[in-house]
Amino acid sequence: MQVIKMADPYHYAYVFSPYLKPIARVKPGETVFVETQDAYGGAITSPNDIPSQLVRLPYVNPQTGPIYIILKAPKREMRWPWRYWTFSH
Repeated sequence: MQVIKMADPYHYAYVFSPYLKPIARVKPGETVFVETQDAYGGAITSPNDIPSQLVRLPYVNPQTGPIYIILKAPKREMRWPWRYWTFSH
């Protein structure tokens, strides 16, 4: 299993772009554990926190990725096993 740890906040991607370099390469069927941040990058830690005072725009919705999937032949679709996804905090 590949483990992709949470990156330094300065290495997150904050836009979707075809020009970003993949942070990992995986084969179909391979299990990957990806650690990431919430939409505010971990800045909100209690119910009393006020997002407008703690969040630095445009650094919201940090992305861990992209992840390159190695395919032997072109495919028209990818199926994601959603039932295997788990979330923790």
